[in-house]
Amino acid sequence: MDRRLYKLSEEHFDKVIELSDSIFGKGFFSREDLQKALEASTIGHWCCSSIMYDGDKSKGNITGFRITAAPGKWDPHNGYYTPEDWGVEDIAKVCHFRTIAINPNYRRHGIATTLLNISIETVQKMGAVAGVAHVWKESPKNGAFRYFADNGGKIVAVWLDRWTDVGSLDQGCLICGEGQCHCTGLEMIIHFGETSNE
Repeated sequence: MDRRLYKLSEEHFDKVIELSDSIFGKGFFSREDLQKALEASTIGHWCCSSIMYDGDKSKGNITGFRITAAPGKWDPHNGYYTPEDWGVEDIAKVCHFRTIAINPNYRRHGIATTLLNISIETVQKMGAVAGVAHVWKESPKNGAFRYFADNGGKIVAVWLDRWTDVGSLDQGCLICGEGQCHCTGLEMIIHFGETSNE
């Protein structure tokens, strides 16, 4: 495999949508969603969201992507997080690991971990000391939880029917089917080591 890593940018949106549609269901991301995600990922010249290809981006297959919101550029008080339990003095120094997607043809090659580590390295330069996520408990073979736990993630809270308020999903849920999603969200946190702003 010829791994090529790029920062998320508008030129990659179509590939991200194509992969997310195939994994999560059609319509999971729109270009508007990704534009907002890109803005939330960027501080100065740093971007903590990335995409990987097998080969050149113009010809190669997309192998995976990670969407991460930079510290201070997302709302931890949106009703679905418990920042008082994070063990972090300044919650403005916590990033949000939003979405990870790996092409099924390239799984079990360490791509998800590579993308996570790149995000962590970047958000540390942005001043982050930790990162949180809502991990999809019902993901096939419990892969989402195992991946996050293997990389240092600890469960903070369990959110039943985490995505029910999204309403009737056009794309449906791979587990629940069409309509409302009743899957469980595991609020998990990874505490980083020393930060570097170099």
